[in-house]
Amino acid sequence: MSNSIGNLILCIILAVPLYYFLVLITAYITGHAAFKIIGSTVGKGVKSQINRQLIQRSFNFFILTCIISVFCITLIYSLLVNADLSDFSQLSFRIISIPFLFIYIPLNETLGAVARTASAVISALSIFIFNYFVVLKKITLPKKEKLISALIITACTSPYLFLFSCHGIIEFFGS
Repeated sequence: MSNSIGNLILCIILAVPLYYFLVLITAYITGHAAFKIIGSTVGKGVKSQINRQLIQRSFNFFILTCIISVFCITLIYSLLVNADLSDFSQLSFRIISIPFLFIYIPLNETLGAVARTASAVISALSIFIFNYFVVLKKITLPKKEKLISALIITACTSPYLFLFSCHGIIEFFGS
């Protein structure tokens, strides 16, 4: 019994940083690819306007949208699963453990699948809004091309890994 608990704890310690590292590294790589695509397809003048600072701002907003999305969806999911709002210590524990809980939201149940899909959609919409209104604000492009650019960045950097769960891996090592 203690061996399975040790395996579970070890898996959680390894799974959480690895999961978020994969989310961040894929966003970083695909973000660079998105700006390369924009530079070569959208407009001739835009390539000279794309710089490291612009890509970094887009990546920073990606991180912000992921944090907001993970926080909101995990809190909603954990409250729907165990709707006891009267116990403040239990609620505060859920808030503190959100990064751990998010990777554990299972996909094999309806509520888990809805929570993960909602998280990815909220992140994608937030990424689009931040990129269109904030990141690409200083780039001189017509509205249509700015819209296409924001859509390219969103399509490339959306956190598709949010649609996957470590629930099965953690259960395997915990048993």
